[in-house]
Amino acid sequence: MPDNTITPDTHHIIDMGKGIGTIAVPKTTPLEHVNSIAQKVYEAHQPANDEAPALENQPAPKMPDLPAAIPAMPKELAYENPEFQKTSQEIWKLQGYGQRETESAFIVHGVRPDKSLIVRRVEDSMQRHHDSFPVMIGDTAVVHTHPNSVDWKPSDDDKRVANEKGIDMYVLSQKGLTLYKPHTKEPVLIAGPEYLTPAKITAKIKGLEGLSAPAGK
Repeated sequence: MPDNTITPDTHHIIDMGKGIGTIAVPKTTPLEHVNSIAQKVYEAHQPANDEAPALENQPAPKMPDLPAAIPAMPKELAYENPEFQKTSQEIWKLQGYGQRETESAFIVHGVRPDKSLIVRRVEDSMQRHHDSFPVMIGDTAVVHTHPNSVDWKPSDDDKRVANEKGIDMYVLSQKGLTLYKPHTKEPVLIAGPEYLTPAKITAKIKGLEGLSAPAGK
């Protein structure tokens, strides 16, 4: 018979907090899937209405320590990584270049031995002007979109999460890429809109925005 014993040596033991309890995820599970599993368990225990508390407002799940072999990427260099920019462009495009009212996000978790970036995509919550980003031990940055209809700067909740978790908070918006570092007073716009949208696409979007609806429509 197979040995089904659950131990810290064979499983990630994750405390999901009050009302949910502890879950065990096999250590053979890819890192990028661990967060998705934890989030699905959390969401399954939430009220089925728009007033359900946001995930980042809850005590963070006690995620297991990750292998020491995974080094942390210097925070100030994260946004210069090609994979960081590529993933930023993907979620910005997913949100219609800021024209949708929902948000998308991903989380940065160090680099692999081959220097490639470890990125965890966060499943979209589809909440208006809001997204949820559960933070794991070892995460260095949260990157998320803001619709064109809201402020391009990090919200008070964004800054609270950054300060409480000690991670960088990036916002992708029509202004470009904004960074808020924990416990600093003001966010900094570190790259313009060209960082997120190629020039040809930017021109096309501006052209569409300037079109008038046909008479009688």
